[in-house]
Amino acid sequence: MPRLSSTAAAIAAGALLVAGCTGSASTAEPTSAPGTGVRYDTVTVGGQVRSYRLFVPDGVDESHPAPLLVLMHGMGSSPERIANDTGYDSLARREGVVVVYPAGLDLPGRAGTDVTSWNAGECCAPATDAGIDDVAFVDALVDRVTNEIAIDTDRIYAAGHSNGGMLAQRVACALADRFVAVASVGGAVPIASCGSTTPVSVLELHGSADETVPLEGGYGNGWVGVSFRPIPETITLWRDVDGCTDQAVPQIEGSVRTIRWADCRDQSTVELRVIVGADHAWPGLYVEVDSGTSPNPAALPYGTEATWSFLAAHRR
Repeated sequence: MPRLSSTAAAIAAGALLVAGCTGSASTAEPTSAPGTGVRYDTVTVGGQVRSYRLFVPDGVDESHPAPLLVLMHGMGSSPERIANDTGYDSLARREGVVVVYPAGLDLPGRAGTDVTSWNAGECCAPATDAGIDDVAFVDALVDRVTNEIAIDTDRIYAAGHSNGGMLAQRVACALADRFVAVASVGGAVPIASCGSTTPVSVLELHGSADETVPLEGGYGNGWVGVSFRPIPETITLWRDVDGCTDQAVPQIEGSVRTIRWADCRDQSTVELRVIVGADHAWPGLYVEVDSGTSPNPAALPYGTEATWSFLAAHRR
């Protein structure tokens, strides 16, 4: 596969730099937000009641429509945990972003205990074993939020960690008409091919020491029970969808090695960022410091700032 070879060559060049540096559209009109801050709700999809967490910042109305981010947790996690780990509510408050955190179904796993997961295609059980239609859930969730809240529909994004990052890539293919850009943290492309011809900008943010979803592909530590495609295949698939040329722009900033393809259709971009020495966790950890009166947000994690800066640069 010549495109795979060129992608792999670009990533190999980045490695040398490391060494050298050692759905159905809704017809309802959007209205003002039904209240700011955090709330929980459900939506019924295919006869199943699905849950989600919603954060709405101040100042969102029809004269100030907000971008929308669908942020998906990893396997075995929850909306509350990814919200806490990423600090995305604080970023959303600062940037004026509506963030919806869908919840994966808690189902009996192969090991005999219940676990949350997403059916992103090739991963992950138990959602894949049960044939859960999580793409339809995300589609219905976007319908629900855009019907209730004034959303800038040219700025709808998806992001996720691990299995959630895989679902973000899955919806980038299946719902390309809805999402202009997606960011995957510690994910891998969960499908063999994508029939979409609509460009979607894609960021893959990955730790070089990730043993759960290894950069080079394979089973890794075997915890998930899936042999993942190498990350170069993820990049190749999206370069093909977006019609990118072979011209890659490498960059080094601290421990982050970036390779970016910007010569793509409709101003889309494909980007791989590898954090040297990082593992499978969301890059950075958000901690609020109690001042005695109200929490003061600490610096947001690198993974949060990096995903949002990439996403926010794109619109239809």
